[in-house]
Amino acid sequence: MAGRLSGFRILILEAREEAQFARLLAEQGAEVLQCPMFTIRDAPDAAPVEDWIRRCI
Repeated sequence: MAGRLSGFRILILEAREEAQFARLLAEQGAEVLQCPMFTIRDAPDAAPVEDWIRRCI
């Protein structure tokens, strides 16, 4: 029996929990293409970021 997403091709651009989401889609029959569009990195100096957050809240 084909899954509900059989015949659909789905592109995942988000990196958070990408593997789990792709697996769930594939289990429903989707063809999944994974292409994360960004990465999350720590700031080299956290002070300006923390200052900006304090001003915003």
